[in-house]
Amino acid sequence: MSQPGKTLWIAGDSYGTFDKTDGTHWLKQFAYYHNCDRIFNLSRGGFDSTAITYTAGEIISNNDWPGRGEDRFEHSCDILVVIGTTPGRFCYLRDPYKQFDYELSIANLNWHTPYLEEQVPMPWIAHMPEDSNMFSQTYNSIIGEHPPLKNNDQNESICLDLDNDAIQHLEETVVYQSHQWDECLHSQQLAGVVSAFESRADGAQLFLTHTPYHMEQVAKYILPDAKQLLGESPEEPNTLVNHLTAQQHNDYFDKLLDHL
Repeated sequence: MSQPGKTLWIAGDSYGTFDKTDGTHWLKQFAYYHNCDRIFNLSRGGFDSTAITYTAGEIISNNDWPGRGEDRFEHSCDILVVIGTTPGRFCYLRDPYKQFDYELSIANLNWHTPYLEEQVPMPWIAHMPEDSNMFSQTYNSIIGEHPPLKNNDQNESICLDLDNDAIQHLEETVVYQSHQWDECLHSQQLAGVVSAFESRADGAQLFLTHTPYHMEQVAKYILPDAKQLLGESPEEPNTLVNHLTAQQHNDYFDKLLDHL
């Protein structure tokens, strides 16, 4: 791919993903507003904070990953939006025989999500290994009462390629998890993303959202999220994979304009 004038890069969880059945998303309007020529969306449903901030850091640092080629974050003009997520998620080795490989960059992560059929995959999905080294997901999608990604009859996860030992490990570790600790770690990780951006940017822009708990140096990059601008809204039958309806995306962006 040749490098056009300006690119919007996105790192986040399901709130940042595009829906195959209806592509309406406030981030597309955001890209048009900022005169971006293209969008590289590296959001993935279920990603934890570590996977999101790691991806954001690799984007900014222009570290190579399989297939990236000449698609670089232009520090003179590109835009990065980082969408935070909630605690209650994890990122572990897929199994004890795997190892994180520095050379693979974001290809260490589990980008293939056959259980999220309506989610548009990230641009380099063809280069991402299905048998990834790392595995990032929400705890309550795999363990607990009636987890959606676990077959309770066979005690095996659906489409996740996790064995019973891995599931047992999650069940044993989740009781030691602290949401407050996770929020503190995420705030520090975001501060690291901000530091990496500020040390390189010469005209590029950074925006963060869905980050209610953050360190002081992060605050100036924060955009209010949909809940803050639209209020609580129950999920509707036409809610998209990114948790908003098409109309809510439009309404949110209309209100967001006052903060841009």
